[in-house]
Amino acid sequence: MVEVELSSPGPQDVLVKVKHSLISCSSECFARSFKEHAVSPQIVGYSNTGTVVKSGAGIAHIHPGDRVMAQGPHAQYVVQPAAPEADGVFVLPKGLGNEAATFLPLVKAGVAWSRAAPTRPGDTVIVLGQRLVGNLYRPAVRERTPRPTHCH
Repeated sequence: MVEVELSSPGPQDVLVKVKHSLISCSSECFARSFKEHAVSPQIVGYSNTGTVVKSGAGIAHIHPGDRVMAQGPHAQYVVQPAAPEADGVFVLPKGLGNEAATFLPLVKAGVAWSRAAPTRPGDTVIVLGQRLVGNLYRPAVRERTPRPTHCH
């Protein structure tokens, strides 16, 4: 644990009090276990959920009290760019829990990769690596093709 001074958000940022943070067993735990030197705290963590404490002057769509998913390091508070084009802070819909919402960047990756794959209706798709993102990719690639696609 490292104590740091609480940052104020810039005009295009929000300050988020984190409630849940997703730990990646593949990248974070593996890197911490097998690298000779510690992993930089700046690159550890990428998916937090919490409540907005303060919005920058240039942010009109996210307000204090909003529940959000904010990409950023594991921390009690994070400051993240929140302009619509920044794509790193999302207001959570009612009914989506904080724990489930930490998986949004991984779901987004599965959907993006399904759109990038050069598949056509009727193609057979083999997903290698049936870990979390592979399992999120499967329904996304199925949804993308109008006729049934066989996923193994």
